[in-house]
Amino acid sequence: MSRQTQHFYEFGQFRLDPTERLLLREGGAPVPLTAKVFDLLLLLVERRGQLIAKEEIFGEIWPDRFVDDANLTVNISTLRKLLGEDRSGSQFIETVPKRGYRFVAKVTKIEGETDLRIAEAEIETLVSVGKAAPAEEVNRVASFPAVKAPDEPTPAIIRRRPRIIVTRSILFAFALIVVTFTASWFTSKPREHQINAQIRSLAVLPFKSQTGEDVDALEVGLADTVISKLSSFKQITVRPKSAILKYSDHDPIAAGREQGVDAVLDGRIQKAGNRVRVSAQLMRVRDQQTLWSGTFDEQITDIFALQDQLSLKVAEVLMPDLTKVEERRLAKPSTVNLEAYKEYIRGRYHWDKRTGEGLQKAVQHFNQAIDLDPAYAEAYAGLSDSYNLLGVFGVLPISEITPKARAAAHKALEIDQTLAEAHSSLAAIKEWYERDMAGAEREYRQAIEYKPSYPTAHQWYALYLSKSNRHAEAVTEIRRAEELDPLSLIISSDAGVIFRNGGQHEQAVQQFQKTIRMGPNFTEAHVELGRTYAFGGRHEEAIEKFVRARELSGNDPSILGDLGYVYAVAGRKEEALKILEELKDLSRRRFVPNESMILIYAALGDNDLAFELLEKEYEAGSDYISSIKNDPRLNRIRSDVRFTELLRRAGL
Repeated sequence: MSRQTQHFYEFGQFRLDPTERLLLREGGAPVPLTAKVFDLLLLLVERRGQLIAKEEIFGEIWPDRFVDDANLTVNISTLRKLLGEDRSGSQFIETVPKRGYRFVAKVTKIEGETDLRIAEAEIETLVSVGKAAPAEEVNRVASFPAVKAPDEPTPAIIRRRPRIIVTRSILFAFALIVVTFTASWFTSKPREHQINAQIRSLAVLPFKSQTGEDVDALEVGLADTVISKLSSFKQITVRPKSAILKYSDHDPIAAGREQGVDAVLDGRIQKAGNRVRVSAQLMRVRDQQTLWSGTFDEQITDIFALQDQLSLKVAEVLMPDLTKVEERRLAKPSTVNLEAYKEYIRGRYHWDKRTGEGLQKAVQHFNQAIDLDPAYAEAYAGLSDSYNLLGVFGVLPISEITPKARAAAHKALEIDQTLAEAHSSLAAIKEWYERDMAGAEREYRQAIEYKPSYPTAHQWYALYLSKSNRHAEAVTEIRRAEELDPLSLIISSDAGVIFRNGGQHEQAVQQFQKTIRMGPNFTEAHVELGRTYAFGGRHEEAIEKFVRARELSGNDPSILGDLGYVYAVAGRKEEALKILEELKDLSRRRFVPNESMILIYAALGDNDLAFELLEKEYEAGSDYISSIKNDPRLNRIRSDVRFTELLRRAGL
């Protein structure tokens, strides 16, 4: 008769079979365990009564990979539930805070020989009868096997069971398959899918520095990278960096509630010499439950590997069904040059200010990033964005910025064809300067496809749709941009512009007033509210807003143009002419966009001078020409045949 030496562990109502890697409940029912949960239980049982440190568990169970505390906690929790700690009140596993775990239940080790031939004969009989085999017979064979242990008393739990030995058999092979599948389904997927179903929006807060070093490059930079990587997934909405900058010292749950998100990722950075440690936790806002936490240690030169690990871990928790392609996308580095990365982060910081001075500083930082890493696609996209807005804000001549913006956008796409920021930059160039409306829409749609959570793409596309008289679509897009970045002042203000363009003047007024409440010193909202008042004939209220905007901007020539325009339409000709003289004097010291004077000439009825400057703007490829079709400030010259001809040549 074939025999094999074997041992088992018994505790409570369970028998643990290390050879067959099975945990059986009294009566023979297998308990579903994943491979790692079984290894963890076996380690605890074999070292029963001893404290096993977390680090030792990591080394034994996951020797070849990085695993965080949360992973161990989840496996311990799963094991406790399967052992029935919550239901029975019995305690098997003791947690020693901040140290590790100890198996505290009484364990009996059973050693002896198993009789393989008896088990094989019984199984063969059961298999041969197929469906005719009674359920109780199957259960009987699957019951705890009897063992021969002459040197220790047989526990009562064994004496009650049939002396049927089941070892390596077809039945157990089948049971093992069922166990593996069941364990995978019940202990892993439901939890992951439950989290996934609950979390649809996320705010990644600036990581808090423990050392005070490299605040912009590490605290904000790490958050920005995680945001950028996760924003490419349609399954989850991620707040942009501009929305989370102010939360460096805020309570994460309070920040999450203010942002209106389902979850927040909060973390800390600690530098020690040439190493950096990042500790992070993912928390559900509704009940403050920690969904995941982990710690990452890397050389400071390997900050990019750390970013990839962190992004992948958060993505796996929120979206457990990631494909290999999506995993590779998360691990795709934008640069491996740390100094270039820092310059890029600083560039985006200044670009987000949306001021002439900030944009010029952004250009410097993006160029420095490119000098350090000539293959840095994101830096080229940032450079293109900066040049685009320098033209829109009237800081530099269109003839100077357009070639630079176009070249930078094309270079970014040459390096990375899937870069949403570069597609959005190119769309703006096509719309604002090249007047290629079909090409612009194609690029906007491409940007949104590659990064659904990129608010700037939705915002600029909304303005494009509004300019194209597709007002319902424009409202949909700007609302999406607001959902992605609810505290963005520029997006909120542009929502008002879209309402006004659609003839909803009162709603536009309310939107601009809301924006001003959010940011009392935000110049753009005061300007747009002033324009809305002017278009509605509320000239004195418009003048008040333009005067305030002039104070906030430091005498911006574009705002002077609006102020001179409303003076003219209000019949205050002398004050309008005074503004014109100011603009002419200012143009001797700095660049002044022709738009400012065009508005005043048109309002004063000086059509010849207005069209002379409009021709210059057209020849320069100014973005202003793309907006003249729907600009109410030009109503007084709209009936002039030269206006119709200009629209025709501009493709409008």
